[in-house]
Amino acid sequence: MRQEWSLKVIHHPAVGTLDLEYTDFDLPGDPHVSIVTYTAAPGSPSADGHVLLASWAQTRKAAAQKADGPADQRRG
Repeated sequence: MRQEWSLKVIHHPAVGTLDLEYTDFDLPGDPHVSIVTYTAAPGSPSADGHVLLASWAQTRKAAAQKADGPADQRRG
């Protein structure tokens, strides 16, 4: 399994620059498929940006679910 950490800089319009470490994990049985993970250093501005984006995504998801209403009410 390959595990090499590298750095990627992403410029996000809402939270600014995110400095993220990432690595590729090869999947057993298929050398052409891998999982990429991104992490930010704890306590860094990039970690704060991740928290803000996660909170924003959760808020949007909750608002969308509320707008849809319960499934049994939509069948009406």
